[in-house]
Amino acid sequence: MVGIDTDLDAGRKPIRSASERAGESRTGLEPHIIARQPRRLRAGVRDVLLVCPPCDLCTDILEQLRSHGYTTARVGNGRAGLQAMARPGSAAMVNWDLPDMDATGFLENLRSTTNEGHCGPVVIFSGQYDAQRIADGLAAGAKDVLTDRDLRPPVLLARVRAALGPSARPRPTSRSADRLGIIRIGDLEVDPESYRVRIGGRAVDLTLSEFRILHLLARRPGWVFGIDQIRASLPGESASDSTVKSHLSHLRRKLGRGGRWIETVRGVGYRVAEPS
Repeated sequence: MVGIDTDLDAGRKPIRSASERAGESRTGLEPHIIARQPRRLRAGVRDVLLVCPPCDLCTDILEQLRSHGYTTARVGNGRAGLQAMARPGSAAMVNWDLPDMDATGFLENLRSTTNEGHCGPVVIFSGQYDAQRIADGLAAGAKDVLTDRDLRPPVLLARVRAALGPSARPRPTSRSADRLGIIRIGDLEVDPESYRVRIGGRAVDLTLSEFRILHLLARRPGWVFGIDQIRASLPGESASDSTVKSHLSHLRRKLGRGGRWIETVRGVGYRVAEPS
C-alpha cells in the first residue's frame, strides 16, 4: 500500500480561476508544476488520491480505504491535487476546506486544466453536514458529496465504490477482496463488511452500537479513545457518558475471555491492547 504526503511550497502563486486563464493553453498546469509532480504519484501506483491537509478525519478515511484493498496517496492542498490529477483516469476524494481553495474551486480548476473527457471522478467530503455545500458540490461536478456519518464504515466504502467506479476498484490480492477488511487481534476477529465478530472461532452477537465501539478500538490497537470519540462513532442521537460506559460493559461481557483485549486507561479513555 502506498501512502504519501506531498505539499507544494506555501508561498507559490495560487491557481488562477477559469476566467483569468481565458485564452491560455488548456493542456495542463504550468510547466514548472508538471516538472515537480511527485514521483510516487505516477499513474497506476494508486487507486484513490486523497486531497486533504493532515487531520484525524483524513487519517480515518485513509485507514478505511487501505484496509479494504485500495492503494492510496495523499496531498495536502488543492494545487498539489490538481498536479496529481493531470493524468487520465485519476480518481480523488477532496476535502471541502483546503488551504488554498475550496472543493468547488478545485473542480473548476480541474476541468480547465484537464483535456475534455479525461477528468477523473471526484468525491467531495466534509466532516460536517451542510445542505448548501452538498448542492454546490454536486452542481460543480462532484460524483458525490459525503458528510459526517457518510464517512463511517461501511457507508464510506459503499459510496466510494458507487461514485468512483472502475477507476478506483481495490486491487486483487492473494486473499479474496471482500475479506480484506477483517481485523485480527489474538483470537479476536472483527469483520466490518459483514458486521461479524468471533472469539476463537465462536460467533459473538453484538448490537450495532457495541459493534461500532469494538470496530473503532480494534482498528488502532494501543490507541486510546476518549468518551467523546467513542460517542461520535455511535448511530442515532448523542449518547451520554453513562450510556457509552454501559455499551462497553455489555461488550466486554459478551466477548467473554476476549473482553480482556479492551483496556481502561483511567482518566483518559479506552483502547484495545496491542498483541504481545
